[in-house]
Amino acid sequence: MLKLMVSTPSSILVELAVRSFVGSRDIPKDHLRSINLLDFAEKQAKSEKEKHEVKYYKLLLQKQTAN
Repeated sequence: MLKLMVSTPSSILVELAVRSFVGSRDIPKDHLRSINLLDFAEKQAKSEKEKHEVKYYKLLLQKQTAN
């Protein structure tokens, strides 16, 4: 699993994290997994734009869990 995640672009990891946060037909809702995926996506980000996108979603999801 880790080999697959290492080769996955951060944008795909962010999408998976958001789906994990809200839940879907094929991905159960899991806030902790969502935050962990975003942490990994931040490490995988190759450009400042990708890092900014990941941080945006991390802040958004953290704000939603605080409410």
